[in-house]
Amino acid sequence: MPRTSASALRTGGLIALIIAALTAWWVVPPAAAAEGDPLTIETGRWSSDRHWANLITTSEFRLVNHTDTTYEDVYVSWESATGDVGMRVATEAQPSWYNPDCTQPGGNGTTILCGPFTVPANDTYSFEMGVASGSEFLLEHGRVNEDLTAQISSEAASFTSTPEVTWSFALYSDIYMQTGLRLMNPGSNPTTIVPGLGNYTVNSPQDKELHWVLNNQGSTSIANGVSTLELPAGLTATTMPENCSASGSTVTCQWPYIGAYSTTTQVFGVRVDPGLPVGTKIVIDADDFSLEVTSPHESPNALGVLTDRWTASPISTPYTLTVVYEEPTTDLAISHSALTDDVVVGETVSLPISINVLDDTLGAQGVTARIEVSGATDISTTLAGCEVTGTVITCALDDMEPGAQLTGTVDVTVADVDQLTLSASTTTSTLDRNVRNNTVSASYPVVAAPVEPEPTPEPTTEPTTEPTPEPTTEPTSEPTSEPTTEPTTEPTPEPTPEPTPEPTTEPEPTPEPTTEPTTEPTPEPTTEPTTEPTPEPTTEPTTEPTIEPTVEPTVAPTTDPTPTAQPTEPTPGPTTGETPHHPEPPAAPVDTDPLATTGTTTWPLLLTGGGLLIAGAAALLIGRRKTH
Repeated sequence: MPRTSASALRTGGLIALIIAALTAWWVVPPAAAAEGDPLTIETGRWSSDRHWANLITTSEFRLVNHTDTTYEDVYVSWESATGDVGMRVATEAQPSWYNPDCTQPGGNGTTILCGPFTVPANDTYSFEMGVASGSEFLLEHGRVNEDLTAQISSEAASFTSTPEVTWSFALYSDIYMQTGLRLMNPGSNPTTIVPGLGNYTVNSPQDKELHWVLNNQGSTSIANGVSTLELPAGLTATTMPENCSASGSTVTCQWPYIGAYSTTTQVFGVRVDPGLPVGTKIVIDADDFSLEVTSPHESPNALGVLTDRWTASPISTPYTLTVVYEEPTTDLAISHSALTDDVVVGETVSLPISINVLDDTLGAQGVTARIEVSGATDISTTLAGCEVTGTVITCALDDMEPGAQLTGTVDVTVADVDQLTLSASTTTSTLDRNVRNNTVSASYPVVAAPVEPEPTPEPTTEPTTEPTPEPTTEPTSEPTSEPTTEPTTEPTPEPTPEPTPEPTTEPEPTPEPTTEPTTEPTPEPTTEPTTEPTPEPTTEPTTEPTIEPTVEPTVAPTTDPTPTAQPTEPTPGPTTGETPHHPEPPAAPVDTDPLATTGTTTWPLLLTGGGLLIAGAAALLIGRRKTH
């Protein structure tokens, strides 16, 4: 055979070997199981690894049977390892992603159960599942993946696998916002739809409310929105809600939370300025207001973060306010002169109040006032026409002439509280062109009343009198023994043995010193312990010098009790269903697997691959022989 034929045989043999290898790779599933597990699960050849939060995303999964037995009761249970309380499986409301084999009996955030599936012996079974994370996922967990663990179980196989993270995908926010303004009368319910009307008629002056509406049509909740509005000439901000503030003509509002598929409204007061001629137009254009929100939780993709900043689109602009009536106005105001002295508990305090008509041409009719004080008792007022009820003072002041002024005080007794607070307001039935000066409030810290220090007790100069009188009130025939036993117990025995025998030899002199101390000498040591006790016996000498030993023991108890008086000095101490409004983000390329069907029969392919392998080897052998 020509050399070219041999080469052709060798080439054909190599091709056959390659085809056989590819066939084996395609048919035999990869062994990703722990050793000895009869059933395992793996993601399919396509699976989403990133998606918008709270929108359904899907993935293919493949159950692999490593045994020679077919199992018809295979279940797969799914849990959110991230703790997503809003995780949910696709339902019939999302038919494009719905798999009836996968249900969530406990509702959102609970276990998803898929099955039962039949997995052929030594074969695979593929299924799809669609899930969505909760709309609050990024706000609660930040920039982390949604991790789902899978656990396989089969009673027939007597097998339950260890839960393992099988599907993990990154999340980013889905935000689409619209915003608009609606001019409403004071006290109207907040607008819950995006405004569609942009033309209004107003009076000059007139009090109105602006309802700033934000609608998020996105699937994800987000936080920390900020908006600004530049009021045009002829319109002045008056009252502000908690999350808004005004600085000149600029109104700034915070939007702490913007829910998915929700509408949020901020309401604040405005006034059409007085003196505007009929026909004046006040215009708010789209460039006059903006609303922006940012997120620090967005997960990056291969090109970086998709976006972390969104701006609401203004709609129904411009808004035009046309003046149709000009009305004369007045300006009523209430004020309070601040206290300069400390507010002390228990003291009486006078809080000055003044109500004024600041207009020189038009007075104020039907004037009323309301004053409330907290942190005080015994409330009264010098303002005429006022009545006190508890902590509230109401006043009916009737009509006030142009430039008129009413002054008075609110007198209170300060309670034992942290703060004394005053709030006052006034109204008039006449159109008031400036309501911002119709209220006043003040708060004062309360200090405790000064406490006079208690007088410090003087040290006791006199010693305790209890031990001293005993020797004088109950004298004995032997003066030595009585004083020694009463004040101190230990020194007494020492002087007793020596003086006792000597007085017994002279019985007559002994009574003389006994009667003498009883009348005069004995009280003196008790009142003046600091004097020398020794001279006392010497002033009354006895006929016998033996008396001196009996006097010396008496001195010891007299001086010992003296220190006991020291401690008597006092020591001073311290005194649901959704419709995507945009396509899903680009997913990974789909690897179409024509053989990844349920219960695919693999023996014909394996037989074909084996035949090709044998044919290839034979071709190589024949080609080699022909070359020789």
